[in-house]
Amino acid sequence: MISFDQFVAELPAPLNEETYTLLRQDVWGADDIEVYINSAEDFAFLYPTPVVDYDDYQPRSQKLNLMDAKKGNVEIFRRFEKIKDQFNGCKSVLEIGASEGTFLAQLNSHNPSLSLASVEPDQATAEQRNQLSWLRQFSQISGVMQSEMKFDVICLFHVFEHIAEPTNFLEQVRACLSVDGKIIIEVPSLFDPLLKLYDNEAYAGFYFQKQHPYIYAPTSLTRLLERNGFRVTESIAHQRYGLENHMNWLMTGQPGGSSKLRELFSGLDAQYRSAIEANDLTDSFFLIGEI
Repeated sequence: MISFDQFVAELPAPLNEETYTLLRQDVWGADDIEVYINSAEDFAFLYPTPVVDYDDYQPRSQKLNLMDAKKGNVEIFRRFEKIKDQFNGCKSVLEIGASEGTFLAQLNSHNPSLSLASVEPDQATAEQRNQLSWLRQFSQISGVMQSEMKFDVICLFHVFEHIAEPTNFLEQVRACLSVDGKIIIEVPSLFDPLLKLYDNEAYAGFYFQKQHPYIYAPTSLTRLLERNGFRVTESIAHQRYGLENHMNWLMTGQPGGSSKLRELFSGLDAQYRSAIEANDLTDSFFLIGEI
């Protein structure tokens, strides 16, 4: 196994120039993986880097039977509302990690003239994507590079935190962008309110997982993007899970939310999310980067 000092030295710049201390001695589903955090408390990594077989990958929401809870969350529609103005004036969009193509379908409904493409290796969701006759599909980003297609906007929603070699990956993304193109990245945030505001230990044991070798906050991801040739133009706070989910964690220490709490606090949820977002203490965020 690579030594800790060598591991830090090989982190993507400029994160390899920072100082780290032990935050946790385990992650969800793996007692032999530690979590280290920098002195600014805006970037963390897993050590040693876990090996994840994405050819045989099952999302944690499926393992824990949380699919119904995810369906009850309108997060994907709120995502579109948060960033829809970023597509004004563009002609082509590529989504890396498009899954079923749900976001691209929304984008197509919003502007049918857009040229839309996806990168998605998962064959379990191919049937849904194949129903989108207007969608150009690739299984790997290397296929996009070989096609020599260029895109005005490239989107990555909860993909970048899975990337073990972000510097090389960002080089590939840049190669697929048109002149004056932009990248939209959404990742889980290390400033998640259940961590940063409520300091919920049960949630912390759930939050860190093998599939996310790096955990970012807006400031640390900005440093990484800017070192790799992007100019970050905007950071957008985005709270995916609402009041009932947080109340359930605080009361029971369990994921999945509560239908009773959701109904009880439905009138307060939008106000609660807005307050969380206004203070930049959210479970995810978007960064907009231009080249």
